Amino acid sequence: MKHILIFMLCWMICGCQFAGTAFTGARKVTTILLDDRSFSNDFIDTKMNFALRDAYVEIDPKLGLDIEPTIFEGKVLLTGALPNIDIIQQVVEATWKNPNTKQVYNYIRVAEPPSLDIVNQDAAVSGAVRTQLTFTRGVSSANYKLTMENGVMYVMGIAKNQNELASVQTVIKGTVGVNKIITLVRFKNQE
Repeated sequence: MKHILIFMLCWMICGCQFAGTAFTGARKVTTILLDDRSFSNDFIDTKMNFALRDAYVEIDPKLGLDIEPTIFEGKVLLTGALPNIDIIQQVVEATWKNPNTKQVYNYIRVAEPPSLDIVNQDAAVSGAVRTQLTFTRGVSSANYKLTMENGVMYVMGIAKNQNELASVQTVIKGTVGVNKIITLVRFKNQE
């Protein structure tokens, strides 16, 4: 009986892991299909993300956890907290060394990294905003990247028009836990 329970538990864990992987993959495919960017732009951004994370870890292994690069069309948003301005400058310089970097938005704070409670709270708020945007009429949520750090919501992406951007900002402002919004969005007809 004990062996059967262990087998069932392992089978359920594997099944959940497969379902999670399938869901994540399906979400990525859906995002690519609905995104106004080309597949090659999305691929380049993803490749940049891995390259930048490797570059940061070469500076200091802790930077892999303390810095969050968010990339959209070669524009890099840097968020996180580091203990001094010198290491922040090294991160910015490493970001500019990537040949695909078009612009750097440096929002790294000089501070101690946030506690796990704050990180979890930011993730929950970000998830709530993302879910709400998915169901907001007139908003193509696949065109936006959201990054939440220490109560600040950063929005990158492509807005169809001013009305869509206003809807996105209204959803974010109405979400408990968002203290400030920084919008780094271009309109669809701008390149």
